[in-house]
Amino acid sequence: MQVRWWLIPLFLVFLLPQLMMLSVQDVAWWQVFVLVCSSVGLSLGLLIGLNWVVLRRDRLRSPSVAVSPDWNSPLGECCQAQRSDDARLSGVKLMDSAQPALSIRFALANLAQHSIDAQYYIWEGDRSGRVLLHALLAAADRGVRVRLLLDDYTLSKGDPYLAAFNAHPYMEIRLFNPFSHRFIKSLGFLTDAGRLNHRMHNKLFVVDNMMGIVGGRNIADYYFGLSDHHNFRDLDVLLTGPGVEEVSHSFDLFWNSRWSFKVSALYRRPISTRRALEYHAALRQEASHDLGQIPFDLPSGETTQIAFVNELLASMVWAPVTVVYDLPEKVVDGSVSIAARVEKLWDTVQHELLAEVAYFIPGKSGLRSIAALLERGVDVTIVTNSLASNDVPPVHSGYMVYRQRLLRLGVGLYEYRPNAKDRASWTELAQKSESRLHTKTYLIDRRFTVIGSINADPRSRWLNTEVGLMIDSEAFAQEVRSFLQMGVKPNYSYRLLLDEQSQQVRWALGDKLLPAHVSDPHATLWEKIKMRLLRLLPIEEQL
Repeated sequence: MQVRWWLIPLFLVFLLPQLMMLSVQDVAWWQVFVLVCSSVGLSLGLLIGLNWVVLRRDRLRSPSVAVSPDWNSPLGECCQAQRSDDARLSGVKLMDSAQPALSIRFALANLAQHSIDAQYYIWEGDRSGRVLLHALLAAADRGVRVRLLLDDYTLSKGDPYLAAFNAHPYMEIRLFNPFSHRFIKSLGFLTDAGRLNHRMHNKLFVVDNMMGIVGGRNIADYYFGLSDHHNFRDLDVLLTGPGVEEVSHSFDLFWNSRWSFKVSALYRRPISTRRALEYHAALRQEASHDLGQIPFDLPSGETTQIAFVNELLASMVWAPVTVVYDLPEKVVDGSVSIAARVEKLWDTVQHELLAEVAYFIPGKSGLRSIAALLERGVDVTIVTNSLASNDVPPVHSGYMVYRQRLLRLGVGLYEYRPNAKDRASWTELAQKSESRLHTKTYLIDRRFTVIGSINADPRSRWLNTEVGLMIDSEAFAQEVRSFLQMGVKPNYSYRLLLDEQSQQVRWALGDKLLPAHVSDPHATLWEKIKMRLLRLLPIEEQL
């Protein structure tokens, strides 16, 4: 939506004579009310107009692409030593634990010699966020080209902070589909909700175009078992081989897209070298302190980091890997998404479909696909968040209306517990926190695995951009299946059943059925009331 500038002078022509005609004695309360509202509206209009023009005018961007792999570097020699004889295969390693997931990102950033490309929906300014941002800054100080692409919606730091790091000659930060109103971002929804409702949900990390990480984890303490409030069960895949170049290609498409804006295009105030260096020095100090606060050792020193990478490479499975991703133009053209493509795979299932997905709203088409599978005798098992573990309550309101129908069809339906056994693998402080589910993993016939950022909900299908890996390997699938099978055990998830008489949903821990009056275990009364209210709203297509 473009601001119509001619409305502003027209509005002033109307407003100023009215102000001049009023006297203190004649002013009525309704006139004051009208004038105040008009003034507020005019101020907002000016603010909206000025900020929108900033976003519209500065489209200058420098295209860049992934570097060519340097197989003679220390990291390159590690990869070469473990490469498959079949050049078509990629190496994949399941990262099913929070601590190694943080450690490998830290190690790869420190080993980078040529480039780091990182694309994330969330990058928090907490301990893990600062430690990894400092690793990127240190790489840039070594002359490594760093490209950091972030979604603008969830940023925890303001534009001046980002501009300070963007000022580094070897580091560039871009924001995808940014809000034009930098001071109060929510104002953007008043003028451009259709565009801003689309977000970049991708999560990937690529070093020297030789090793990459794709999966469900963003960058924040609660993805790495470090938060004292809540932490996520999640999966990533460490990748090497030809699949990495496809991941890099997807990054390049987004980086060079017309929807990616340089920070300097959004924050127009010049930032001095002295001020930028102050931000850099502050981050170094904070990250040094954070490293001492993280309750496990991150690999330090090149020798230790190389050994850690070699250990992971040695345990990789080599398999055909297809990188699937939405195009950045999904922001405007409503193109068919990879989420829909993944769900189409369900039609090919012959024996078993296992899905562990944080946000699950099948919709009518999804129900039809699941019903068709069950009619063919396919075993369908789905694990998703319970009300008490769900960090996005509106999504749960969209899911809960399908529970009875799913159970009638014969789906094995499980809901993750807020006190799941996953907490035992987290740090001592985090073990007292709530457990939440963030996985987006689909396993087909114990052979094909899809892992990435792709939820089974309308937002992934039609609104957000996503990325994932499709891996064709029975050996890798067995590792994933072991992880997913653990998730349906009673100390991880509730099993949902349908009462034969009342046809109401019941919750069970293994074979032990909870009392009939217990619904949505561990959820508060207020959370349950909110669900009832949210169900009344026609918002499913936005969830």
